[in-house]
Amino acid sequence: MDPRLRTIILAAGAAVVFIAWYLYWGTAAVQVPRTFARIRAGVEAQSAGEVFDQLHPDYSIPANWPAQVAEHGDLVSTTQLRALAQLGLQSVLRSHNDDPLVMSYDIHRFEVLGDGTVRVDVSIQFGTRSGHEATLIEPPLVHKHFILARASSIFPALSIKSHEPLSARE
Repeated sequence: MDPRLRTIILAAGAAVVFIAWYLYWGTAAVQVPRTFARIRAGVEAQSAGEVFDQLHPDYSIPANWPAQVAEHGDLVSTTQLRALAQLGLQSVLRSHNDDPLVMSYDIHRFEVLGDGTVRVDVSIQFGTRSGHEATLIEPPLVHKHFILARASSIFPALSIKSHEPLSARE
């Protein structure tokens, strides 16, 4: 076989394999669990930054956490509000230094919507490494709906764009 033809066939085969892998890797079936696994890893590393990295650029703290920003949310910019929320989460994570938080989740189902976003029905539980329950959010996150979206047209990772409004435990 002509070496040029063999090179062309190998290059075409490699391109087909890469495209197939990329299309598979970008499916909701792969990316939905990876999103929640990254959040879990951030919680367990006590890194609010890693958790907040999983929020889509269009994620609205006032819309998703209305009870926490109802009185003062309009006094700060969206960027400042996001930074304050991240500091608050870091404080919660660090308050469990003696018995760090762990997170588990059950993805019940998901569906790709017409606009390319993914609606996920998920239950999330928080506890501590020693096995104690940690109630951080009331009511508990049981069968909550999250909307995930791609933040990049190149990278297939999904991030949280919105969810049912949540409230922190008082």
